Amino acid sequence: MLDVGLAILIVLAASAMLIRGDPKWIYPVVAGALALFVIPITTQLIVAAFTPKGAPVPTLFEWRQGLFPYPYPAASLGAELERNYAAIHRTYEALLAAQQASLTALFAVAYTETFIAVASSFTPYGAIIQASKFVAYLAQIGDPLLQIALTTFNAATAGVMIFHFLDFMASSP
Repeated sequence: MLDVGLAILIVLAASAMLIRGDPKWIYPVVAGALALFVIPITTQLIVAAFTPKGAPVPTLFEWRQGLFPYPYPAASLGAELERNYAAIHRTYEALLAAQQASLTALFAVAYTETFIAVASSFTPYGAIIQASKFVAYLAQIGDPLLQIALTTFNAATAGVMIFHFLDFMASSP
């Protein structure tokens, strides 16, 4: 039934763009048809590239025949999540620890820079603080360290969000 619905949507999209007089009416149709085949094949190739050597490559899609052949998910997502719950949970905990460590580093650098900036502007000894080699060195490396810590925190947060969702789905009955 999926292939009939897909064919109807392709015809409707092409008809609407053709009636509208768009000279590029065929582009969305071709892009949709290509995506239908390219995305599952690319996904399978990426999974195969990251599968350990010697391990069997899991079958993600099976090809079903209707009016058109089309890819269909081969495995049950719930069964795969339950089977891999321990690995998902370990990865989630490791990413959570990395996120906390990068957050600590981020605040350490930010608070150090802020404290020195405030101390140098409001104290009578500000000129001495500004002239010190420590402040000069921190000014050179402080901003790059802050950017590295921020980037690490953002990457870890993205991973935590993804694996938190997978952990939640895998632990649900």
